[in-house]
Amino acid sequence: MKKKIFFSYAWRDENINESFLVALRQWITNQGYDCYIDLLDNNYGETAFQKQLMIMLKSSDIFFRIDSKEYLNSKWTQKEFEEAEANKIQIVIMSSEKLRKVIENNDSVAKYL
Repeated sequence: MKKKIFFSYAWRDENINESFLVALRQWITNQGYDCYIDLLDNNYGETAFQKQLMIMLKSSDIFFRIDSKEYLNSKWTQKEFEEAEANKIQIVIMSSEKLRKVIENNDSVAKYL
């Protein structure tokens, strides 16, 4: 069974945009993992968006926090992080700059998990 990775990030991070998230998904799925990236996967209306996001978070095997100044300043990302801790989900933390380099080098995600 494939492990599911939930990616938590702050959209205001200058290193994160839609093309980065698409590349992130491609990198992860090419290595045999499932993932949830809210901007790409959550097609629910405004009121159901946060509920669906929490359902996906709680059903994940790995919580991958893409760290940045903006992440630490966001109440919503802090809530996601606290939920992952409360549900005893494995947590991986990497800066957005480092993750960008890891993806560009096509490194194995397994060495960071």
